[in-house]
Amino acid sequence: MTSFFISDIHLSESNNKLSSAFINFLKDSKESCSQLFILGDLFEVWIGDDYETSFINDIKSELLNFTTNGPDTFLNESSVKKIIDDYSPDIFIHGHTHRPNIHEYASSKRIVLGDWDDFGWYLRLDDESYNLEKFSIA
Repeated sequence: MTSFFISDIHLSESNNKLSSAFINFLKDSKESCSQLFILGDLFEVWIGDDYETSFINDIKSELLNFTTNGPDTFLNESSVKKIIDDYSPDIFIHGHTHRPNIHEYASSKRIVLGDWDDFGWYLRLDDESYNLEKFSIA
């Protein structure tokens, strides 16, 4: 089982390059991961669950396409709960930083995901290894 973790994407109608990178990430990842955890800040601004625009509906549609016959996907609160329930508390994964890295301590690991700006960041975690990965947002 391979899990991907992402955060701090900050999608907005004014940044088509970022939106395209996110949609391409979903398309490229659908077959290569079994779980996707979206830890937070998917949108730059979130007014509420009942607020809709064509942009938000397009992103929802892409997420629905990704999850239909695809990876289990957990967003925000469900991500945190699923991580706590399924993974060792000796690994702490978080985002919202401009300094992504994996910090090794004596008995634990702190994995810091980067925000999506010049690069898209994700953590690839499987039964044998973990890698902090990045790709260019062109």
